[in-house]
Amino acid sequence: MLARAGVEGTISQAVGAFGLRHCRYLGLAKTHLQHIATAAAPDAVTVRNMLGGIVTAYTRWIAEQRTQAPTDSPQRAKVAQSLLDRAAIANQRIEAGLQALDDPQILEAFQIANRAIATAIRQRLTHDTDKSPDELSPPKWRLFQIAFLLMNIVGIADPLHSDRELVDLLRSSVPLQ
Repeated sequence: MLARAGVEGTISQAVGAFGLRHCRYLGLAKTHLQHIATAAAPDAVTVRNMLGGIVTAYTRWIAEQRTQAPTDSPQRAKVAQSLLDRAAIANQRIEAGLQALDDPQILEAFQIANRAIATAIRQRLTHDTDKSPDELSPPKWRLFQIAFLLMNIVGIADPLHSDRELVDLLRSSVPLQ
């Protein structure tokens, strides 16, 4: 089985190990996308209108990083090229996930996942408080979380898809909200 780090892991490795410039989510800094809004979207077109900027921004970020990739050693240049090629594949998978939402069953699964995550986060945030989950504001996606879901939804939906051979890792040092 081929193992490959997800969006965050690729960016983190590129920055930490090989000196690529760190520029998270160019144009979408501190973007939060609400679970409830994506869960309630009436159709795939609405979801794509809400989230389609992810693909465009990530494409620009990858292109910018290619222009700033290290050239001081062949090894560093090769690693940078490999990491950015992986990022481009991840971006294509995000776009494929957005397109897959045209299938009513995939859209419904995406909406159920958003509702389930929102419910779990709200429940967790009530710990050590006297509030009920319904009293809390709707939780928000971090951009890498929605990208991770979109990257994997096609492989989840299609048992014969080549993405089934991948293992994407989602690691966050930031608490989910």
